[in-house]
Amino acid sequence: MPTVAIAQPLKIGFHEFAPFSFNENETATGALVELARIVCNELPQGCEFSIVPNPRAKQLLAQGSIDALFMGWNEERATQLLFSLPLLETEYGFYTLPPLQLKSLTDLEGLSVGVFVPSNTHYELLKLNNQLLTNDKKPFRVVEFPQGNQLPLRMLQKGRFDAYFVNRDVGAWYAAREEIGSLIYLPAAGRIQYCLAFEDRPEQKEKVKQFNHIVYKLSKAGRFDATLNQWKMSPSSLTMPADLHWNMPF
Repeated sequence: MPTVAIAQPLKIGFHEFAPFSFNENETATGALVELARIVCNELPQGCEFSIVPNPRAKQLLAQGSIDALFMGWNEERATQLLFSLPLLETEYGFYTLPPLQLKSLTDLEGLSVGVFVPSNTHYELLKLNNQLLTNDKKPFRVVEFPQGNQLPLRMLQKGRFDAYFVNRDVGAWYAAREEIGSLIYLPAAGRIQYCLAFEDRPEQKEKVKQFNHIVYKLSKAGRFDATLNQWKMSPSSLTMPADLHWNMPF
């Protein structure tokens, strides 16, 4: 009898990025993981989730060891990667501690701002710094931090930098966990779409299309609503598929 090829599960990598993706009691969970799991339950081949240290994640993606990673969409990444339809929408902003209360971007002139690298937050922060320069304002100093967990908030407490630029929900999650009160938040980078990112190869394009058709169908049916509400997250404001961002094959 001829051998029947069995499709391999979609391998999705994630790193500790609570409340979006993290390990809890040896199990992958978080808003993005749970939304992706709803899609994966509709995929004939299913999915496998594995935790991947962030510095290594892109290497594994390029090597084909994993099929996809959770990422925020941006123009630069879209020149190299394929993206799923957004699973949720979020925002970035600045956290400070009293007495520093930011009212606008210009309040950061000459101050120091911590940010996790490599990350989409870093990419967006540099764009904000360029806005100051364009308007003949003094830029802020970017302090690159190699961890995106609770440690940058501790460094903020210790005065290592004046403000911490981070995903709003990530900052709030770790602040609550570390019992860091009195944080002041200034939204600053508009709406950010969180998706799955795939290598831009022909064989991956079909996987992305398959995944995206399921995302679209489930979104229209309201199948993500309960999970989004559970994690206090917002659905994408994109009118799919009419408002697709660049390199989101459908």
